[in-house]
Amino acid sequence: MAKDLEKKLKQFRNKPLHSKEWSDSLERKIILYTKDNPIPDSVTKELKSSRQRQRVTDGSSFLEQPTFRGMFYQLRLSSLGMKMTLALGLILALVGGVGAAAEAAVPSEPLYSWKVNVNERARSAITVGAQNQAEYEVKLMQKRLGELAKVSVQAEVDAQAQTEATVRFGAQQDKVQARIESLENESNTRVALEINSRAAATLEANAELLSGLRLRIPPVANRGLETAIDSIVSARDRIEARASGLEARFRSEVQARGEAMLVVEARERVQAGESRVNMATRIADEAATQNALTIEIRGQLRDAQNALIRAQEALERENHFQAITEAQVAVEAALEIESKIKARLQAADQVKDLLRIGDQLDIEAEGETEAELDLDLEIDSEVESEIENELNLGNQLFIGS
Repeated sequence: MAKDLEKKLKQFRNKPLHSKEWSDSLERKIILYTKDNPIPDSVTKELKSSRQRQRVTDGSSFLEQPTFRGMFYQLRLSSLGMKMTLALGLILALVGGVGAAAEAAVPSEPLYSWKVNVNERARSAITVGAQNQAEYEVKLMQKRLGELAKVSVQAEVDAQAQTEATVRFGAQQDKVQARIESLENESNTRVALEINSRAAATLEANAELLSGLRLRIPPVANRGLETAIDSIVSARDRIEARASGLEARFRSEVQARGEAMLVVEARERVQAGESRVNMATRIADEAATQNALTIEIRGQLRDAQNALIRAQEALERENHFQAITEAQVAVEAALEIESKIKARLQAADQVKDLLRIGDQLDIEAEGETEAELDLDLEIDSEVESEIENELNLGNQLFIGS
């Protein structure tokens, strides 16, 4: 693992995070943005000190600076513990200050470029192992989902921001698919199947939450929301379409193994199933206290528990193939439960924000309606006055005649 980490960090050092044009453009945007949107003192200090450290404004990578070259020298000489400590220090250096402020940014905002080109690439650089990398891509997909929802629920949707959010979400979903394909090509079908389940559950949970917003926000904000939901549902369908092929390949690979390997794997998979189902049960119990446990998730939990029982019984009968396949069903169901609950909890604050936006749009719409009514009353008053004047004039003419 230490060698893998060192290799990844070296690759990261030799690959610039950005061009000079990108950094100059970002600096100009930040300066303009902060004139009207003050940011915390800690971030301001980070921006001021960046010139002294040549952190961004030259064309080289962060990791080409003398400080980081020294860190890599230490990485070659130090123990595993020190390597991990230095790696953590690297991440803290890259995502502190401006990086922390950038985490809330969405497409079209100045710090968004920092978020995706620096923060996320820095974290990706020290994510070691095919499974961990795939799981990280799923986490990034959840981020892209949140951004897409946020820019879509507006009275006047910023077309450019929504287009960028949609494109980035699609690109991230492609990265998840690529990770799954890579795992499958490396004959790591079981892990590919589990990552596929995580991704599908994440997309499903977000689609459900956003669909539930339809009736809770004003119609004026629904147009962008519908576009976002369509993108998510399409992505979910693509992910789910892979599941049957992966399951068939997994079963085929298990059947091709010798009896001795089946015995060992059956025990391991049943133990993994027990661990995952217990974890999912604990998460579900906690979710129940936060109103994040749906009837569907309860049903999936029962399915996972029943699949685990079947796996345990098959293992006792020494039907190792059935034990492995049933245990895998339990693991996948448990992973889906975990992913759905986590996605629902992560999206809870986001949904509250969207509802606040919706409430504000309602208030603005009511304000416009009241203004229109006031204008109508003024017009009616003017018309009545004109009619009264005409009648008075008519009376005067009649009397005069």
